[in-house]
Amino acid sequence: PDGVVVAGMMGGGLRVFRRSFFERWGYQTGASMVEAKAMVADGAGGLYVGSQCEGVVHLDSAGSQIAHLWPDSACANALIRDRRGRLWLGDTHKVRRWDPQAERYDVWTLGNGSGGVFDVLPLLELPGDTILFGVADGRVGMIDPDDRLQFSDHYGNILDSPLWSMEFGLEATRWFGGIGEVAHLTADGSFRRFGQEQGIPEGQIRVIEPTSDGGAWIGSYGGGLARLRPDGSVIAVMLRDETVQALAPLASGGMWVLQNSGLTWLDQGAVSRIE
Repeated sequence: PDGVVVAGMMGGGLRVFRRSFFERWGYQTGASMVEAKAMVADGAGGLYVGSQCEGVVHLDSAGSQIAHLWPDSACANALIRDRRGRLWLGDTHKVRRWDPQAERYDVWTLGNGSGGVFDVLPLLELPGDTILFGVADGRVGMIDPDDRLQFSDHYGNILDSPLWSMEFGLEATRWFGGIGEVAHLTADGSFRRFGQEQGIPEGQIRVIEPTSDGGAWIGSYGGGLARLRPDGSVIAVMLRDETVQALAPLASGGMWVLQNSGLTWLDQGAVSRIE
């Protein structure tokens, strides 16, 4: 809301854009600079930053390290912070949770799927203290308010490919992204599916950003950026490369797009870049 954009870097650390200048935040875990793979706000001006199998670093608003969670093994494929302030992490064959108020760690270990690949990818908090998650082998699971883990045939049949992204839309609708396909689930349980034949980008749909008109921005790692309109038509947006990692829309109507080649600002059709 304050116009600050934070980008996690594969080479380690973060880059922070504050209106007219960049600053770089670096942080150490052990002897190496960790790769920033996922991050989420802590609700107090700071960030939880997940790394490639070196845990999660908690930073304050100035970029100073507060704590290092799961330092030995956790791989941060996804991070969310729930309504109660608890941190959830999608790991390799695990879902992890940290409750800062109770100072308590919990972990759920997944059984082997049919494909033998079971990284936990997207996480989404549903009403009623339920956490929904996708697994790289195509399964969709949930952890209910009683902390029981179960797998869902209903959500698992929405797409033909594993889930890479999940997001809430208007009026309690939900968006799901797979590989070259997305689905829009309405409040009554019906859904529409859109694929490459409708213009959805190929590749992993890593981010879906719903719009106020009922459509969505679709960001793909391998297929670039597209705008899905409410009528189902799709408009591709030409950028320097097709590796969309994250989208950050602002109230002003513009949007930041994070790609391998840098950060792009999208404003009513005009595209400008910051390398």
